[in-house]
Amino acid sequence: MKIPFSPPYIDEDVIKEVELFFLLLQKKDVEKLVKKRKRAEAEDTKVSIRNVRRSIIDKIKKLKDQGVSEDEIKTIEKEIETLTEKYIKEADLQLSVKEKEIMSI
Repeated sequence: MKIPFSPPYIDEDVIKEVELFFLLLQKKDVEKLVKKRKRAEAEDTKVSIRNVRRSIIDKIKKLKDQGVSEDEIKTIEKEIETLTEKYIKEADLQLSVKEKEIMSI
């Protein structure tokens, strides 16, 4: 943002500082908006992962009617939970990397 004129009583350095202040303010606002959006995307990813987990567990519970033992069902559920936690942590890690990347710009 360039000031079109410079009154004689305002120092040139003050004008530059004001311009720099507004530039930094805009950059911080943009960073904040981008971080907020990335957090929302990461949360959507985690919700999707949890929805898949729920769907699979519902299908596995139906296997009990087909003769699969409860021990096998519990084992599979634990494996699914482990995978779910792994991918949720991966989504959090990716968010952290993106936030650091945004802050370094």
